[in-house]
Amino acid sequence: MTSRPGRITRIGSVTKAFLEIAYPLFAAYAVITSELPPLRQLAVFLSATLVLLFLKRPVFPNTPLKGKPWTSVLDGVLIALSILAGAYIYIEYPDLVYRVGVPTRMDVLLGIIATLLVLEGTRRASGWALVLIAIGSLVYTYVGAGFGIGRMITFLYTTDQGIYGVALDVMMRYVVVFILFGAVMETVGGIEFFMKLSQIIAGRWKSGPALIAVISSAFMGTISGSAVANVATTGSFTIPLMKRLGYQPHVAGSIETAASTGGQIMPPVMGAAAFLMAEFLGIPYLDICKAATLPAVLYFFAVAAGVYFYSEKLNVKKIDPASLPGLKEVLGEGYFLFPLATLIFFMVSGSTPVLAAFYATLTALLISFCKRKTWLTGGRAFTICNRSTYNIVDISIASACAGIIIGSLGSTGLSLKFSGMIVELSGGYLIVCLLLTMVSAIFLGMGLPTTIVYIILAVLVAPALSTMGVLPLAAHMFVFFFGIMSMVTPPVAFAAYAASAIAGSNFTDTGWNAFKLVLPSFIIAYVFVYNNSLLFVGSYLSIGWRFLVSVLGVVGMVAAIQGWLLIKTNILERPLFLIGGLLLILPGFATDLAGFGCLGLAIVLQAVRKERASLDSRPVSRSKYGASV
Repeated sequence: MTSRPGRITRIGSVTKAFLEIAYPLFAAYAVITSELPPLRQLAVFLSATLVLLFLKRPVFPNTPLKGKPWTSVLDGVLIALSILAGAYIYIEYPDLVYRVGVPTRMDVLLGIIATLLVLEGTRRASGWALVLIAIGSLVYTYVGAGFGIGRMITFLYTTDQGIYGVALDVMMRYVVVFILFGAVMETVGGIEFFMKLSQIIAGRWKSGPALIAVISSAFMGTISGSAVANVATTGSFTIPLMKRLGYQPHVAGSIETAASTGGQIMPPVMGAAAFLMAEFLGIPYLDICKAATLPAVLYFFAVAAGVYFYSEKLNVKKIDPASLPGLKEVLGEGYFLFPLATLIFFMVSGSTPVLAAFYATLTALLISFCKRKTWLTGGRAFTICNRSTYNIVDISIASACAGIIIGSLGSTGLSLKFSGMIVELSGGYLIVCLLLTMVSAIFLGMGLPTTIVYIILAVLVAPALSTMGVLPLAAHMFVFFFGIMSMVTPPVAFAAYAASAIAGSNFTDTGWNAFKLVLPSFIIAYVFVYNNSLLFVGSYLSIGWRFLVSVLGVVGMVAAIQGWLLIKTNILERPLFLIGGLLLILPGFATDLAGFGCLGLAIVLQAVRKERASLDSRPVSRSKYGASV
């Protein structure tokens, strides 16, 4: 006879498997059909999120208490309360609409329970950092702003301004379908195709292994918006390849870290924060993609130039051509480009991002039948649901917790006060305000996901930038950009952690080397604040000019950082490259002219030295007329 603990474990496993399949499908169906009111949709969605979290993640991981029978009982209680909190909103929804501001005792009690459940779920998924910020915002609302418990809790629980607010709403309405698209592409072989395509494009170059990492991560970034996921997916192939061909482990890890981090700013599928940005600014997601295109291209160009110069400097070995995939083989799988083309086509033609992602996902499912080995079997369908479920769960619970912060700050007016403090602290100087914003983003990124960093700074800091005359789109892009850069900036760089684990390298060395690769990109963010041309604002002539000049500026900065362009730089050329690169990246006609002068002089000096070196190394032959070269 089966023991009671065994039956409970089996019931939990069956429930978890069922939810892993139903959860992403319900979310996608609810969003596409829109049959339920938003608050009801979100109540069911959050309840399922919490149930999955409490089933999947133990209350005390990595401690002797893990696996104790009483912890299973505790999880069971939390699961029951999660269902109750969601069911209450679903059932009471009509009455909640009419009694806004007049909460009942049950509203307050279940609001307290729901808030505590969200905090505990966030702790299990993301750690203490976000939880402590949320608790701090609650304490300020109660103590600093003088809100009563009932007013505060019911505002967060029974309205669309708190837990069920814009952050969770955007996750469900937009991000879920895009995560499903990425999971389908990965499962049916799309990622493998992009890896092969990257090898065809860059495999024969001396810097081939590193460029494969950059290009494959850029391709991966078009269908996935997670830096750590990109590292895990592409890095498992590119990092061992780079190590085999002579790259030091920390260098191989850093190249993958830098390349994968850029995936979050690469359209058409950017990080989850990009969808929130569209919501905050009230503009189409397509406009966000358009604005991010040139900064993303410059980012990947900077990383590619860095690894190219580094590879030339060390004269690393090329990949054996025999180990590269054949062109015919790769072209034969070119149908994997159709889902991406479908996504872009429908977005450009005016469809909503959700419908565009839905059609792209459908296309990916259909092309899986082009080859027997990629057919959509029952096992692969479960893999798709499983992969997407836990990506959705982690980001959704963090968004619900962010809703607590947004609701608290918005209801008390603290966000406006904080913006005023930032302006006052900067002394009215925009550059100081930008530097403070950059440091804040990187600091918050030490313990928070990039989406949450963006949410906090979009509420607290972006308004301050706007009051100082910055275009709102540029202000939000600046915050978004540096929220992402925290993934590659020491001392805590989550993407570098993942890469160093694969490379078997020292995390600190990996992080700092990755930081060197992306350093030119830091300047790019300041450029699009002062000159919006890089965000596709203005005439095509001004946009094209600023982009081309920025490309040359990036070349100069990368040459200075790596100490190489045509040959190794000397003590005079390196400062010229650095100054010329900075002047070209900074907007302004005078700075452009000065930058061209510095960069041109450095290149001429390099060319002369390279020519002399080649003459000196040329063998000397003798004839009856004497020595000749």
